Amino acid sequence: MAETKDFFGTLFPVAEPKPPTHPHYTGSCMIDARRYSIAGWVHPIQHCTREGEKYISLVFTPADEPDSVPNQALLSAEDDDIPF
Repeated sequence: MAETKDFFGTLFPVAEPKPPTHPHYTGSCMIDARRYSIAGWVHPIQHCTREGEKYISLVFTPADEPDSVPNQALLSAEDDDIPF
């Protein structure tokens, strides 16, 4: 794997997330010299003037922790209220 600069990372689409709770995007980044796994889910905005548009919610997990991709259940409906 290529060396990543601090505060930079990559995110790639997952071809077919299975089951549907799995992330739509995955990747990694380096923050303060520590590598993190990134998981991203695409959601529609539901409670805003931009309703219907899409956003990506992200979860960062230290890459050295086992089972580093979190479950969709951890991402509650509260994510739909992200202010713009």
